[in-house]
Amino acid sequence: NVDLTFVCSSREKEVICSARAQLEQRIFVLPNLVNKEEYEQATRMEKKYVSFVGTLDYYPNVQAVRYICDHLVNVVKDHRRYQLVIAGKSPSQAVVDCCAAVNLDLKANLSDQEMQQLFARTYVCLVPLTHGSGTRLKILEAIFSGSHVLSTALGREGIVSNDVNESSLDLFPQELDKLLREDHHEHRASDHFCQHYDTKTWLANHHDQLLAFLRR
Repeated sequence: NVDLTFVCSSREKEVICSARAQLEQRIFVLPNLVNKEEYEQATRMEKKYVSFVGTLDYYPNVQAVRYICDHLVNVVKDHRRYQLVIAGKSPSQAVVDCCAAVNLDLKANLSDQEMQQLFARTYVCLVPLTHGSGTRLKILEAIFSGSHVLSTALGREGIVSNDVNESSLDLFPQELDKLLREDHHEHRASDHFCQHYDTKTWLANHHDQLLAFLRR
């Protein structure tokens, strides 16, 4: 019954239209966007973290933390240059217990400034998700902060870019080890990535299209 609907990925639009084909002209893909300059200015900081970021009482993120504790802790320990960190708001007791069991650094309820500093110091951002939907803002924030991103296919949903390293969970430990063994360097966001996920750049490129949609 709505006149206009915004979704954040083409897959979401396809799912809706597969059930209600007549809605296609009333659905607009508006990707999640961030202001890249808020993150780029901090990339000169030392990068020493391998991090997972998310709301820590959300089931898909709780499962991801469990996976990290079970499969990735020793991978990072083998590379003494880096520290594994779990960060986010409202950690569930399961997350607290899981991190404590493997002596993993848990940073809870950080401020926006503290989160930006964490991204600035993150060398690899982990997104080992197998549940949930939507574009992950943490991927955008990490890449604009000069971090590498290692994600499952579902974790990177809506982000079509070579800036993201994709892996199945089965191969996640090996792919993380490979990233940490490479010569240490910041990842610089590609022009393609900026065109699609920086707020100002996206609006400059899609202003007329968005305005036409809103005027229907």
